[in-house]
Amino acid sequence: MEPNDRTTTPTTTSRRELLRRAAVIGVGGAALLGASTLTATPAFAGGYQSGWRVCHECKTMVWGNGMVGKCGDSRVAKHNTAGSWDYKFLFNTNAGTDFQSNWKYCRLCSSMYFGYGLDGHCPGGRQTHDGTGSFDYSIYFGSLPQSQSGWAYCRNCHGLFFGPWQASSACPAFWGEMRPHDGNNSYNYQLWVQSYS
Repeated sequence: MEPNDRTTTPTTTSRRELLRRAAVIGVGGAALLGASTLTATPAFAGGYQSGWRVCHECKTMVWGNGMVGKCGDSRVAKHNTAGSWDYKFLFNTNAGTDFQSNWKYCRLCSSMYFGYGLDGHCPGGRQTHDGTGSFDYSIYFGSLPQSQSGWAYCRNCHGLFFGPWQASSACPAFWGEMRPHDGNNSYNYQLWVQSYS
């Protein structure tokens, strides 16, 4: 099942090129707020979608629970999201200057990638991502309630991955070589946590 009601075609990109194509602002810090300090998620004139989880193999953000999509780690067939926290994203809204839009769902590998004219590298058939029909997801770059920092943009595959796990990650741009994602010069993204289970 894909994360929207529509059917969902999602290069190495320098920081300068990324900045030229979209307004990106970073945040500092990498703290996870404890469950005891959680507050309600801010209201926006768009939709929120939960059901996003981190793959324990390639360390990227993917849609679905369990064994889903094609993983960037060539040693396994599918993403493994079992036991991941449930994250949620704002979509299809002009949320303002504190957000970066143009994040997409790839229907080939089930991962989230930055798709502002950039399709990166997908492990599903080892081609570019396919974001056809995807919602336009936005990621906040300020302090958020119920959020986790440390997420980064990989300049090789254009995926969203968990920065603290970069050393053990697997980037599909180097299929079969087991090279990690490259978050060099990436900003530190904040993600909402829907639930800690």
